[in-house]
Amino acid sequence: MISIIICSKDDSLFDALCLNIKEKIGVQHEVIKISNSAGAFSISEAYNQGLARAKYEFLVFVHEDVAFHTQDWGQILVNTFSTNSDVGCIGIAGALYKTKAPSGWWGVEKGDAVINLIQHGNGEKRIESAGWGAGERIKEVAVVDGVFMATKKSLGICFDTSIPGFHCYDLNLSIEVKLKGFKVIVTKEIFIEHFSPGSLNKGWVVASSVLHNKYTNALPISVLPGSDTSAKMEFLNLYSFIRLAITHKLKLLTLSYWFKLFKSKPFAFGTHYSLLRAIFK
Repeated sequence: MISIIICSKDDSLFDALCLNIKEKIGVQHEVIKISNSAGAFSISEAYNQGLARAKYEFLVFVHEDVAFHTQDWGQILVNTFSTNSDVGCIGIAGALYKTKAPSGWWGVEKGDAVINLIQHGNGEKRIESAGWGAGERIKEVAVVDGVFMATKKSLGICFDTSIPGFHCYDLNLSIEVKLKGFKVIVTKEIFIEHFSPGSLNKGWVVASSVLHNKYTNALPISVLPGSDTSAKMEFLNLYSFIRLAITHKLKLLTLSYWFKLFKSKPFAFGTHYSLLRAIFK
C-alpha cells in the first residue's frame, strides 16, 4: 500500500524509525533507504532514487529523526487519499499561501500557518498546533513542510535535481502538485514527533533562490478567499532573505534581490540604504 522513502544519514535513527513504523503504520508497506551519510546526493536526487524503486501507489517522504504517535496512521493516510480524489499531497504542517518572495513555508502572517506536531528545538519539547477551525481534521494549504509529505505515484511527479543540497524539496513537491491541478492538504489525524529543527544556512539561501527563480511565474500561490497573499509578508520575506544572504556573504545574489526589493517599494529609502551599506561593508 505505502512506500516510505527516507534519505538516511544516521543508521541508528533510521533503525529506530523503521521499528516505530512497523509498530504504528497498520498497513502493508515497504521502507526504502537511500543511504547518504557522506552527502553524495542532494535530497532531490535521493528521493528520485526512492521513487524509481517504489512499488506502491502511495508514497511517503519523511525525515529519519521522527516518531509516529498515531496508531494505524497508514490506514488513515490511504483513507484520506481514497475519499479525497482531488488531493495530491498530504503533510502535517503547511501554510495557506506562499509568497513570490523567497521564504520557507512558514513565511506567512500569524494565523495563516496550519500545523500539528511535537517539535524539539533549543532544548525544548513543545506541541505546535495552530490554524485549525473547530472540528477540522484536514485543511487545504498552498505548501507543506518536508518533515512528512505523502503523494501518489500516479501523479508522475519527480523532484527537481537542479535545486541543490537539502532544502526546498517540500516547496518543489507542493508547487508541482498544485500545477497538476491537485490539492495540497495538512492532516490533523497523523501526529508525529520531530526531534530536531531545521536551519537557514547558506545552502538554504542558494536552494531557495534556485527554486523561486524556477517558479517565478507560478508564485504566489494562495488558498485564501480571493487568492490573496500578504503584501506585508512579500516585503518582509524579501527583506529577510536579503539579510540572510548578506550574512552568508552572497554578494551577487544579494544585489539581484535588493533590486527586486527596491522595485517593489522604491520610496523605502532608509531600508534600501541600510541594506546597501550592509552589502558593501
